[in-house]
Amino acid sequence: MVGDVQLAEDLTQEVFLRLWRRPDLYDVSRGRFVTWLLSVARNRGIDERRSRGRRFRYETPPSLAAEDMLASAATSEDDDAAILSDERIVIQKALNTLPAEQRLAIQLAYFGGYTQQEIAKGLSQPLGTVKTRIRLGLQKLRAALIDQRDGLDVR
Repeated sequence: MVGDVQLAEDLTQEVFLRLWRRPDLYDVSRGRFVTWLLSVARNRGIDERRSRGRRFRYETPPSLAAEDMLASAATSEDDDAAILSDERIVIQKALNTLPAEQRLAIQLAYFGGYTQQEIAKGLSQPLGTVKTRIRLGLQKLRAALIDQRDGLDVR
């Protein structure tokens, strides 16, 4: 998400230090711990990207903007083991069930680390459209993952 292994390690340490110092920030009633922790880490990554001035290149034509955004979020060779993990395969299968626009918006937001506003500007689409695509896509993704999980539980 931040494009630098060392920086990613530093941000991870900051997130865990924050948790260690302020465990009261997590509220059990608002959801699972893992979900909260990933949100904190993602938001910290977005903050770092903003502070370093990484923004879209506005002169890029809208048709190429999505490709550039995904390319900038490409994984490194160190991530090869994670790419091949079972969880990633399951998630990719579920993502492939989504309409292309929803899949792209989710990939840019969660794998690319872009904010909804950055995605809207980069794709030359209204912010409300991007928000709706992400929300609907996440709902469909959740249902697809539940279906896959339930399908695996049958013995």
